[in-house]
Amino acid sequence: MEAQEPSRQNVFAVIVTRDPDSGLRARFNSFAEHIDQVLVVDNRSQNAGMDAVDDFLNSLRNVAFLRNAENIGIAAALNQGCRFAIERGASWVLAFDQDSIPDRNFVSRVASEWRTLSACERIGLIGVNFESPGGKTLLSPGSGMVDARVVITSGSLLNLAAWQQVGPFREDFFIDEVDHEYAIRLRRNGWQVKVTRQILMAHAMGSPSGPRLAGWQPLLSHHSALRRYYMARNRVLLAREHIGFEPRFVVSQLARSLRESATVLLFEPQKTAKLSAMLRGVVDGLRGRSGRAV
Repeated sequence: MEAQEPSRQNVFAVIVTRDPDSGLRARFNSFAEHIDQVLVVDNRSQNAGMDAVDDFLNSLRNVAFLRNAENIGIAAALNQGCRFAIERGASWVLAFDQDSIPDRNFVSRVASEWRTLSACERIGLIGVNFESPGGKTLLSPGSGMVDARVVITSGSLLNLAAWQQVGPFREDFFIDEVDHEYAIRLRRNGWQVKVTRQILMAHAMGSPSGPRLAGWQPLLSHHSALRRYYMARNRVLLAREHIGFEPRFVVSQLARSLRESATVLLFEPQKTAKLSAMLRGVVDGLRGRSGRAV
């Protein structure tokens, strides 16, 4: 599969859903009208969440739908989307979380920068600059692309030739660190990972909340104990596999787990359950255990 410039014809947008709110249609309709192919992969939304998915599906002509009988995780859902896109002749997959708000001209604006890059055939993944609800951006806004160690899943443009060469997303991770592991694996296999400075998406990564302590305001995510387990475990798995290639990043992720442990202890409810889940995740990671938690 030769490298092709991203276009509305050869990019397949893949939106992974799991009990989205009623704003799903409003967030994506404008963007979906500027791309030829959209796929929703649903990880068994129910009740109001499924109603929101149906509302979005019924608003477009160019949308396909895959519904999983159970929640198979973000990695497996993304892999489903990539296979679906390849079968239909796409060269790229543009992945989104259900809560993101993409710029309607996302693809054309990325393509305008892709054309200026050298060795563009070796670009395996393009991430996006985004703005959080508080106005904070991932990068200083501007033009052009820069090299990146990792990018987040939402708003990432995947070269399907690279996906086929390095292998799919790690389904045994289930959720958390899936995007980071994939980006590192791409670079280990000689592919480039870029991020554009253009702000092409609104995306919530969490906002500082809670009391200030000596000028520090913690970032409280209030993730469940199960999510805390996956975060802790997969960061250890990431370190086991990639610390030799990317020591600074994986160590920073392990340090992040320590900071989050302190935040949970000091500020969040269900402290015992969450801290116990994080400890179990670390132990399982050290033992090399992966897969869906039971």
